[in-house]
Amino acid sequence: MTKRKADNRFQIPAVIDPPASYCVTIPVPDDPLHWAAFWGALHELTQGMSWADDGAHSAKQLIQVWQKVLEQAQLSTCQTPNVLHGTEIEELMPLRIDCECNVFVTCCDGTEKQILTSDQVKAIVAGGSTQGAPQPPAGGGCQSYNGVISQGAPFLVPVPVSTGDTIEITASSGATQRSGDIGWYCPDGTEFFAGACVGSPTYDGADPVPSAPRSSIILHLNAVDYSLLTGPFTVPGGISNLQPTVMLNYVSGAPIYGDLTITVRVCNNASAPWTKTWNFALTPGPFAPKDGNRAVWVAGVGWTPGAITQVQLTTAGMITMPAGVFFDEVDFALSLGGTAELAFFDGASYHFDDAGVASPHPYAHPVTAGWAFEPGGYSGADTFQSLTIKGHGVNPF
Repeated sequence: MTKRKADNRFQIPAVIDPPASYCVTIPVPDDPLHWAAFWGALHELTQGMSWADDGAHSAKQLIQVWQKVLEQAQLSTCQTPNVLHGTEIEELMPLRIDCECNVFVTCCDGTEKQILTSDQVKAIVAGGSTQGAPQPPAGGGCQSYNGVISQGAPFLVPVPVSTGDTIEITASSGATQRSGDIGWYCPDGTEFFAGACVGSPTYDGADPVPSAPRSSIILHLNAVDYSLLTGPFTVPGGISNLQPTVMLNYVSGAPIYGDLTITVRVCNNASAPWTKTWNFALTPGPFAPKDGNRAVWVAGVGWTPGAITQVQLTTAGMITMPAGVFFDEVDFALSLGGTAELAFFDGASYHFDDAGVASPHPYAHPVTAGWAFEPGGYSGADTFQSLTIKGHGVNPF
């Protein structure tokens, strides 16, 4: 290479090594001689003879700066995203792909966010492990979940179920095939042909549910498999907060091909919880004095002792408690902080008579229709100030 004339040398920049860089995408003609010319021109910037002289001998530093630029270009570490027409991007937001093919985008503030690939999204959906999945509310509330059974991988429904809950497949599409089979099969076990589900299903005694069609959608729960083709499945007795899995009725061993897209509807048929609180300074509530002389209600104060130095109350009437009532906890406040007596009375005998209990008091009992609830002070001349009952099922108040 001939030596450049002094007046053709590049001028020394005011800032030798600026803190920021700018990426430029340059299309180079795809020919070996073009590529050689391109790299040769870029290499010239790494030569001292290419730069003008100054007293500080800045060319030495410039050589180092451009050697780094050349190395980055050769390693393709400087990446610039393609900007689509019709969009606005305030900052260049480069992409980074690691050796595991994970994709990251650098945000304007310098932080990185991962962009999930289609395979990663499919794995999350198939696993059913999406964090924060909405749960069906108690008392008959339902929630639907979309999922994929991919290559035979089960779909983990993201909600625990208990006895009495229902599980139902409300939508399904796609086709699958077990290695070694000739045809492809629909979610109901019929043959997938020309875009339609045709023919009659087949059965195999070796499949997890022998009575269900081969390749059909089944449920795995508490180590037992069930068919999901007959409408809503009701969770049997003895199951509490277990997570179900939706899968295919294929005997294990051979690979499964194809994907199914499904929608699973889960209904939580647990009794809805309820809470009832009375501030006796404001209201006497649905109570009356036991035997008429054992309590006096005083507005702004509460239930105070009557002729007997213990407040004893009963619900007004003996048929106030309907069937299906469950008491779970009773909380109360007494003026002297004493203990209470909690009981149910059927007109002849007492049930669940808990005397001398402190608040809060676990009171996990079903209540029979016709029983009257009788709370009262137990440790002396306390004023009953408030009462809170927590339960589930029918709210009698």
